[in-house]
Amino acid sequence: MKLHEAPAPRRKTGSAFPLEHVLAIGVDKFKLALLVKHTDDALVDFIEQQLADLEKGGAKRKSVKGRAFRNCLSVRVGNDHLRIEWSPNRTVYPYWLTVEFNPNPYLRAGAEAVRELASFFRLLFGVNTARIMSQALVLRMDVNIDFDINVLEGTLVSMKEKRGGANVMRDFDGKGTLATLYVGVLGSDCRLTVYDKAAETLRRELKSTAWVTLAALASPKDWQLVVRKLQAKEKEKTIPEHWRMEVRCQRKGGYLLSEVAGLASSFDGVRLFHLQPDRAPFNTSLGRTFMGLACHVGIEVALQALDNNDRRSMQRAISRLDQIEWFNAEILRDYIKAAIERLAPMFCAPGRPRLPGASQQQVPTRSLPVKQPPSVPARQQAITTVLPRALKVGMRPTDQSADKRVRL
Repeated sequence: MKLHEAPAPRRKTGSAFPLEHVLAIGVDKFKLALLVKHTDDALVDFIEQQLADLEKGGAKRKSVKGRAFRNCLSVRVGNDHLRIEWSPNRTVYPYWLTVEFNPNPYLRAGAEAVRELASFFRLLFGVNTARIMSQALVLRMDVNIDFDINVLEGTLVSMKEKRGGANVMRDFDGKGTLATLYVGVLGSDCRLTVYDKAAETLRRELKSTAWVTLAALASPKDWQLVVRKLQAKEKEKTIPEHWRMEVRCQRKGGYLLSEVAGLASSFDGVRLFHLQPDRAPFNTSLGRTFMGLACHVGIEVALQALDNNDRRSMQRAISRLDQIEWFNAEILRDYIKAAIERLAPMFCAPGRPRLPGASQQQVPTRSLPVKQPPSVPARQQAITTVLPRALKVGMRPTDQSADKRVRL
């Protein structure tokens, strides 16, 4: 009897296990708002004075977005800028001030840069910083998760109780491969976007020289030289694989920072499957047709195009597919919490400084409002402690009156 060797285990492809290829977790956009009801005249005057001092120190005036505010200032903090708009231009408006910036440059620079950012908010809001930051509303927060592989390769999207995939949009590249995925509609509290970040970076780099390159290509003399330069540049600089998943949290009316992670529940009904085209029935002509249609219009719509028997067969096959491990509501919630923890120094009051060499003693940041008399006079307590030691070593106390008081 001829023995057959056991089949070799199938190699795990990188696209099926992308959590091992996470490059970074960060926050791409962050916008805070200070409510009018949380301000008073003294606080408004203080913040306006601080902003005036910042403008004198080099901050630049900018045009406001829309007509919500009267003033806008671009302030450089560390290696990046913060956009601050304040003083509402309407009689009834909930926000008195907004701060918008990209936290990623500070997160990449390290903890010291984040502390510098937190110091700026303490400078802007003064002693009220802890209260203001705890009451501030988050108007927008984009959490990004970067991968070094194409996580969309072989991915099908299914949305529970969403006929036609109305909340899913897809863009395809020139080769017909899924290049961008959008889950959610404009105006929803939470949207998901997965796209090729490397391609976006390349487009941004080529945009500055696009017109010069096109003009040279149109020239009968210079086009060959331009082509050679582009080929040489492509060989010198190869852009590595870089895909980004963004969770865009933007609720009308804002939300507290502690509520951001809860927005991930918006994706409870969304399922993403890893498709294996070499498995039946997807490797048949009908299966390949179904896959092409499902990638464009969604699984539910593609199933409606099949007859009853084929639909039931395809539904059973889809139910046996593995869901991709890089996406579900619980994973998104963990990603958002990780991003919030990195921004925590902005929202926490600074620790009280300690005296050098003292383990428990702290420097008070402000004096006590009422002076409490000690139960034992400090001088009498000191003499009571030191006097017996002095008598033991043969020293004569210098304060005789104090000695008499102690003997009494």
